[in-house]
Amino acid sequence: MRSALLADATARPKPNPKPTATRRQPITRGRLLLVRLGLLFERAWPALWPAMAIAGIFVALGLFDVLPLLDGYVHIATLTALAVRFVACLWRGLRGLSLPD
Repeated sequence: MRSALLADATARPKPNPKPTATRRQPITRGRLLLVRLGLLFERAWPALWPAMAIAGIFVALGLFDVLPLLDGYVHIATLTALAVRFVACLWRGLRGLSLPD
């Protein structure tokens, strides 16, 4: 009799039952969305860094006040060249980008 009481006293508590599928589903969807966003970022960043470099050049020219010092046509030509190159880099980078499964 004593061994039965001792066995009951030292018995481990049973873990909580597993959550239901409806309760687990939003957590799984949220984590899956985060994983897909991470994979998309890992694919998009190498494709987009050249365009971001062109944008950085534009910001640097603006912060150092280089553009107002240029003549009118050179200023317009510089802005046009930066814009065309930015769009070309975006097009080339995003053209082959595919969403993760």
